[in-house]
Amino acid sequence: MKNNFEPLKEGWLHPQLTARHMIDHASRKYFIFLISITTIANSIVNATETDIYPTIPVGLLLILIVVLSPLAGFISIGFSALMAWLFGKILSGTATFNEMFRAMSVVSIPLFGALPFALAWMIFEPQSFFATSDSYVEVTGISSIAGIAIMVFSIWSIVNTVAAIAEAHRFSIGKAFCTLLIQIILFIVVFVGLYFVII
Repeated sequence: MKNNFEPLKEGWLHPQLTARHMIDHASRKYFIFLISITTIANSIVNATETDIYPTIPVGLLLILIVVLSPLAGFISIGFSALMAWLFGKILSGTATFNEMFRAMSVVSIPLFGALPFALAWMIFEPQSFFATSDSYVEVTGISSIAGIAIMVFSIWSIVNTVAAIAEAHRFSIGKAFCTLLIQIILFIVVFVGLYFVII
């Protein structure tokens, strides 16, 4: 499995097996490569509703994403891994931080499926792609199809997150889901708290 295993292929349908491969067999170079390219895809897909166009042209934005998102991705995945590692320990998880960090590299693999849809939407209809939720834009075929694709593959990414946490901590999918749910609830509480403090 070590020599023939392809994480970018297997990560779609076998996220736990892929996470275990990243923990036990993947080289540091491949780990860095996987995080770099998946965070580029993740950044493009999640650039929707950011209201940065036309301040930053699409071409320049794509260049900035390719250059800057790998570093941002390492920080983001590192923080997510830290949270999953800590809260998983509460539920008797056994992973080390390094194991969790490596396992979390498989999380964004499904977003490659959304990438062509997001790129087409961004390039051909940037006004609607970057429009915020309080802006009125006409719904078109491209935005509808791309929006559905992004939603589907984003959910798939969440499934991979749960699988990666379960494999790294060597506990059940149920415990992995609870670990992720605790993180989400904590984030919401902190966000709401900061909102009321600022307001």
